[in-house]
Amino acid sequence: MPSPSTSVHSQPAPLAVLLALALLAAPATAGDGGKIGWSELDYRASKLGFSLEARVEIHELSQAELSRALVDPGPGEWLPAPAAGGWRIRLESAGLGRRSDLDLLLDAEGGSLQRTQVETGRRPKDHRDRTQRFSRRAVHVGTTRPGDDELGKTPADWSERSEWLFEIPEGLPADAVLGQSTGLFYTLAVADLTRPGDRTVAYVLGKGRVTEVELTVEAWELVRVDFVEVDAAGVARRRDQGLPTIRVRLGGRELGEDAGRSDFRFLGLGGDVHVFLDPATRAPVLITGDVGWLGRAQVKLQRLVKAGA
Repeated sequence: MPSPSTSVHSQPAPLAVLLALALLAAPATAGDGGKIGWSELDYRASKLGFSLEARVEIHELSQAELSRALVDPGPGEWLPAPAAGGWRIRLESAGLGRRSDLDLLLDAEGGSLQRTQVETGRRPKDHRDRTQRFSRRAVHVGTTRPGDDELGKTPADWSERSEWLFEIPEGLPADAVLGQSTGLFYTLAVADLTRPGDRTVAYVLGKGRVTEVELTVEAWELVRVDFVEVDAAGVARRRDQGLPTIRVRLGGRELGEDAGRSDFRFLGLGGDVHVFLDPATRAPVLITGDVGWLGRAQVKLQRLVKAGA
């Protein structure tokens, strides 16, 4: 995988161009899904013989569609489908011998209603089917794994079941909505993040911990992109060019007992995570961060399907 310096030009874009684009890219407000200019994104990363491929899809759902998709885990005040409807994000990813199929249901504020994820891999312990159902102060977590003689069967046939209730830790503001890191694709698209200094805060649940994630626009930056864009008529064209982007830094800080510590990851990347947004579609065209012992890595956009296509 090339180093970040090979993808990001050292020469800044002309100031007049950046200012013009800033004015054309009308700032979004939280919950304004009309600002989302994409419906599907395909990504790829590779380094030292390892590779990652991921596909992200986003679709708006009505209240009825959300209601049909939400599960009832039993007694509790589980968040209902909002009258205004919400959003579904699907994330399919494969890499390092593992595969994940994730389905996330959100309200219009980016808060999670439900998250389901099926994971498989080379080892028996890599297999897991997990559903998280959200309420205001707790999350019901149900997990199914295959028995020793069930590895070749589908998740519907796995029999080892466990469930528990995760209580949201103290420190979460009363008016905050709790989301997931995958839901930040939605937040990045709709939040008012356009000019240097713009910032917003999201709260995400991951690995049994809640992290406060600060999204801050650091600068406009010219990035070399090479991806296929499919428009609403289904016409595909290659975009191989220098693209002025909005560079957003994602910084995490855990709440609760581990306050200040962070193991936050976005699309598998941790550490100092940066997202480079296309101002026209609000799609991340480049994501940089750390991948364990592999060090600094880049996830690059390969294909973008525009909204309405």
